[in-house]
Amino acid sequence: MLTQGQALIANRLTLAGAIIYLLEWVGIIGFHSGNVPAAQGAKAVEVVAQYTQHGTGVELLAGWLSLVLLGRILFIAGIRDGLRKSGAETLLADFALGAMAVSVILEIGAFAVAGGAVQALSKGADQSTIVGIDAAANWLDMVIVTPFGVAVLAASFQC
Repeated sequence: MLTQGQALIANRLTLAGAIIYLLEWVGIIGFHSGNVPAAQGAKAVEVVAQYTQHGTGVELLAGWLSLVLLGRILFIAGIRDGLRKSGAETLLADFALGAMAVSVILEIGAFAVAGGAVQALSKGADQSTIVGIDAAANWLDMVIVTPFGVAVLAASFQC
C-alpha cells in the first residue's frame, strides 16, 4: 500500500498493455469466430455447426489472442513497475502479475483447444469428439474469471 506522501509514478508500459489488450476486439469482431467455445448446454449439432461455419475465424482468433492477450500481463507489469519506482511495496503487485499470467495462459489455451476442434473436424472427427473438445475449451474459458479477478483485486489494493 502507498502511504500518505508517496507519489505513484505512471509509466508507458501500463498504457501500452491496455492498448494491446484492447486490440482483442479487433479479432473478436473481425474474425467472425461465432459462438466458440459454445455456451453450456448447447446442442451437439449446434456446436459442430459453429465449428464448421466459423473454423477459419476460430483459428485466426486463437492466434490473434495469443499475441494481444499478453497486453494484460504487460498492463499489470506496468502497474508493478510504477509502484516499485514509487517506493511502494510490491508483494501484492507481484501476486497480481502472476495471477494475470495464469488468466492469460488459460484464455490462450481455451482458444488453442477450440482451434484444435477445428482441426479435428477438418480431419473427419465425429460429432461427440468435437463436442468434447469444445467442452474442454469452454471450461478453460470459464476458469479465466477467478485469476483475472484476483489480479485486478490484488493490484487495486496496491494503489
